[in-house]
Amino acid sequence: MFQYNQPIYRLTIKLVDDVDLFTNSIYQEALLNALVYCQNHKGLKVCAWVILSNRIELIATTSDKPTISDILRDLKKFTSKQFVNLLINSNDPRKDWLLYRFKFNAVYTKNKDFKVWTNGNSKRQIEVSELAFQKNEVHLLPVKKSIVVKAYHYIFSSAFTGNSKLIRPDTT
Repeated sequence: MFQYNQPIYRLTIKLVDDVDLFTNSIYQEALLNALVYCQNHKGLKVCAWVILSNRIELIATTSDKPTISDILRDLKKFTSKQFVNLLINSNDPRKDWLLYRFKFNAVYTKNKDFKVWTNGNSKRQIEVSELAFQKNEVHLLPVKKSIVVKAYHYIFSSAFTGNSKLIRPDTT
């Protein structure tokens, strides 16, 4: 059972300019590996998640310290560097355009060459009584976008029922 010791949040973390970086699985997998690290080493507890082309949606809490904002700040900082390095060393046909967008968005930021994620996060605290509904809403996003017919068919989601090594929601 998911633990409720800390507030539970519905989170949306978006890429700058709504660029569709996550259409390539290498970036999705890098993000998932970073989330697994946050689960194992920073106390992130994930109830549900889905990666869409330009964002990740999560229902999550923390075990105690650090706060959810601290974890997301570190996640965004780490994955920004990782995505840029992956892009620089890739054969992605959109490589130059994506790097340009990230560089363009960094113009007005302090001490950054690239800005990958938007400032802040959409963070809404949810009640335990809303958890099942919100989890279903997160899982239905790929269906609403006509990517799949059934939520459990979408691979980059905690709803996926296939044989997957992807991040699984916390059940403790």
